[in-house]
Amino acid sequence: MNYDFSNITILIAEDEKLNRFFLKELFRQTNANLIMAENGKEAVEHVENNPAIKIALLDIKMPVMDGMQAAQIIRSRSAKIALIAVTAFVQELFGEEAFEERFDAYIPKPVNSGKLFQIIESFSN
Repeated sequence: MNYDFSNITILIAEDEKLNRFFLKELFRQTNANLIMAENGKEAVEHVENNPAIKIALLDIKMPVMDGMQAAQIIRSRSAKIALIAVTAFVQELFGEEAFEERFDAYIPKPVNSGKLFQIIESFSN
């Protein structure tokens, strides 16, 4: 299935260079407008400075500020942005009230592009 996200600005916060490259390549075919951040602090700054961001993919484990902290700040400032956790530690987060309050969805690592694009599409309208 072909996805067209050309009308969506997506923030990707991921500290691992290889993972950022992988996600950027995944989205290449969708024409999404991507903004990249290397940690949660940068993600929060991007959200503050770019009202076009509709969806944020936040890695949970990052230096400087992790995805949970970033999500809490972003959520307190903008309820309009869909927050999607990207993590290899899904089992650790299930049932955690703070996780469920901050994130609208999650995608486990390694990322399955079909599942990710379905989630993105569900928040793109």
